[in-house]
Amino acid sequence: MNENIYKTISGNMLSQRELEAQALVHMASKINAIKENWDDKAAELENVLNMNRKLWTVFAASLAEPDNPLPPDLKKNVGALALFIFKHTLNVLSNPKPQALDILININMQLAKGLATNTTNPDENNNLDKQNLKPENIKPTDISL
Repeated sequence: MNENIYKTISGNMLSQRELEAQALVHMASKINAIKENWDDKAAELENVLNMNRKLWTVFAASLAEPDNPLPPDLKKNVGALALFIFKHTLNVLSNPKPQALDILININMQLAKGLATNTTNPDENNNLDKQNLKPENIKPTDISL
């Protein structure tokens, strides 16, 4: 086999942080699409919120992994966010309103932005603001899971 194929493939692979950030943006985008088109898409709410809850369940479960590299304070904060997401999701499902989705969208986008922050080369972080990272600017089809 050609060695260049492996270099091309490995060069296109996402880091764990990038993958998590994309998953969060993807879910924020799906939730935002429902919020922005409430009359037409409210029937999709339960399915999309359950998908978001599953994503957060993965995050919460990974906090307990022995090889999780996060510092204890950050693990505690992410765990608290996950619990909040679970509770808020139940509240939204029991009393659906489009404006109640804002907090879920905001949390996902803020965490995605944090994950997209380059800790090894902080100078590249200025480009994040230029990317206009907002759920309304990203279509669910732009990101595949």
